[in-house]
Amino acid sequence: YMMRMKKHTLMISLIGLLILIVLAGFYLLRDTVNIPETAENYEELQIQIDFDKHSECIKIWQGTDGTYYFFLPSGGKMTDLRFVNIGKNNTLLIKDPNNQTECSAENFCGDSILFNHTYEIELVRENGQCFDPVPLQFKKSANLAAAFIETESRSLDAIHASKEIEEKASLTLYDEEGKVDCRQNIQYIRARGNSTFTDFDKKAYQIKLYQDTSLLKMPRGEKWILLANAVDDSLIRNALVYSFAGEYTSIPSVDGEFVDVYVNGIYEGNYYLCEKVEIDKNRLDITDLEAYNYTENDKSDVEYATPYLSEDGRIKAFTGIKNPKDITGGYLLESIPGASFSSIESGFCTQNGLFFEIVSPKYATVDQANYICNLFNEFEVAIAS
Repeated sequence: YMMRMKKHTLMISLIGLLILIVLAGFYLLRDTVNIPETAENYEELQIQIDFDKHSECIKIWQGTDGTYYFFLPSGGKMTDLRFVNIGKNNTLLIKDPNNQTECSAENFCGDSILFNHTYEIELVRENGQCFDPVPLQFKKSANLAAAFIETESRSLDAIHASKEIEEKASLTLYDEEGKVDCRQNIQYIRARGNSTFTDFDKKAYQIKLYQDTSLLKMPRGEKWILLANAVDDSLIRNALVYSFAGEYTSIPSVDGEFVDVYVNGIYEGNYYLCEKVEIDKNRLDITDLEAYNYTENDKSDVEYATPYLSEDGRIKAFTGIKNPKDITGGYLLESIPGASFSSIESGFCTQNGLFFEIVSPKYATVDQANYICNLFNEFEVAIAS
């Protein structure tokens, strides 16, 4: 009897273990690819493309001329390209008007795709509804990394509404060969920029990882920037300036790499993934004056100091904070529009009317703000002379 009970218990344990393995595999697969719902029209069509170890779904994109596009990353495997949300009883016909050929999506071979070539696709619903054929092109990048970001809300609406909104997300970064460079959850993604944020549809973003990480062989860091280059049709001006600075000056320069960016399956375009300009040994290795402020004062004295605005309105700083012995550096500044001056913590306006935010130290003393402002005024006089 005892032997039978042991065998029975062992059998139940094995069955339970098998169920757990199956469920784990299911959830792992579900985490890899979010299978979309059946497409009701052309605008909802998606394809799945495989990489070295993972798969990604990419949504169709419609141009202003009515042509539809699939923008494919360079590292994806064309042999495993497939439509994923046509539906079991629907049909998607792919026609090549030049060759007078036609096939269904189920028999469509990614290896045979002609890029920049116009196909026609026709969606036929199971109820007999037949949509008019529309033009479709496939485009594929060459030798570019690809960043796939999934936001918690599956939308960018909140992030695009305000630069103050931060949203949790996940990031999978593939190199140009399709190998995973980074795959992890990220603390947040948020929009950034001044005029580029307000005046252009293609937004720039900042992402923050949970730990210092090297991306595409760049030095490790937590915060990274995705520059949209929205005002530059060539897309290369920022990269050129950073490259020249690193090659021909002693100024610590920004390292970066071009990437294709997909957010929630939608191709957002070509971006420049680069280091965030911040004071750090792996970034801008200058004296950390903000750290000295905290060393000289209690944390609460710094963060609850009294805001100060000069009589002429040109200096914003804080009183009640002791200065360290040396206030000559380093300062991290950002040029800002005058309309943003009232919303910053510390900053100054030069005699020629240029506005700067003092990013670090964030809570600058009056002496520190006056020092760096006077330095800029002297610089402007020297330039004018």
